[in-house]
Amino acid sequence: MIFTVTSPRRLLEAAGLTPQSPEAGASHGPIFELAEKHGWDTDLYRADDLLGEGVYDPEPVSEFEACVATLAEGLHACRVYLSDESATRALYGDPFYQGREGFPAHMALREQLIALEVISDDL
Repeated sequence: MIFTVTSPRRLLEAAGLTPQSPEAGASHGPIFELAEKHGWDTDLYRADDLLGEGVYDPEPVSEFEACVATLAEGLHACRVYLSDESATRALYGDPFYQGREGFPAHMALREQLIALEVISDDL
C-alpha cells in the first residue's frame, strides 16, 4: 500500500461488516484491535514503505512523503529535490555527484536543470 487514510469502521465496512456483526470479531480481529486502541472513527494512515508493511498510525503522513518513500525503496541513490535551489546545491555539493562514479548522475541532473532554465549551459 503506497498511501491510504481510513478508519477501523471503514476497514470493516469494506468487508461488508459492521462492529455489531456477530462474525466480525472472530474473522477480523486485527481491525477490532485497531478500534480498541484508536477508536472506530479515528483516521489512520497507512504507507507501507514509510511506516512498515501493514502498519496503521494515527499520526498524519503526507501522501507526497509516502510516494517518495515508495520511489526510493531499494534505491540507495534515489534523490528527490523539492526546489530548483536544493537541486542546484546538490549538483555542486552532494558527494554522490562527485568523482568518476557520480559523473553520469551529475550530468543527468545538470541537463535537467539546464532544460528547466535553472542554470545556464556554461560548458
